[in-house]
Amino acid sequence: MLVTALVDDYSPQRGFRGEHGLSRSGENTREIGLHPAALAAAGSRALVVKDLREIASGAWLAPAAARKDGSTASERYRRIRAGVELRDEFEEELSLLVVEGGALSIFTGCAHRGIGNIVADALSRFPGLRLNAVIGGFHLVDARGEDLERASSDLAGRRPERVFCSHCTGMPGYAALLRALPTEPRWLHCGAAVEL
Repeated sequence: MLVTALVDDYSPQRGFRGEHGLSRSGENTREIGLHPAALAAAGSRALVVKDLREIASGAWLAPAAARKDGSTASERYRRIRAGVELRDEFEEELSLLVVEGGALSIFTGCAHRGIGNIVADALSRFPGLRLNAVIGGFHLVDARGEDLERASSDLAGRRPERVFCSHCTGMPGYAALLRALPTEPRWLHCGAAVEL
């Protein structure tokens, strides 16, 4: 399997503007969600995933992982629901799980629900498989101190053979992964390709 990172996470252009997703910094907010009109325009091509769903042979979409580690969502990310601004719990966050050759590879978006929670959930869905790779953003950019060390040691304890991280992992998160993992994680950038 060949995987290519096609998104430049540091682009000033953010694509669809959303009415429901906000990033807050003090009194300033920035819209970051998918605009409902864009979702409606996708019609039957858009899927709502609430349970594990096979989308191709050996490829599965997994719904948002439960927060079993006791973590909470950041106050920084907000959503508007029925006219009220609330903390965004990222209930719609998906992961892609690929089973190939007796191994599991996990692809995340930003892992707002916790990289440890996502990996634990994926492994529970496919028990007995070795963890080939964890790929994506790990949302450690806001983590500090104990939280950062706990997240990186938790991932290391899951024994992934390879780790490829990007964007919202952040440099402190990447440094913590370097310290915790037995094999060196690789930083993904726009245009990077890895063979799984």
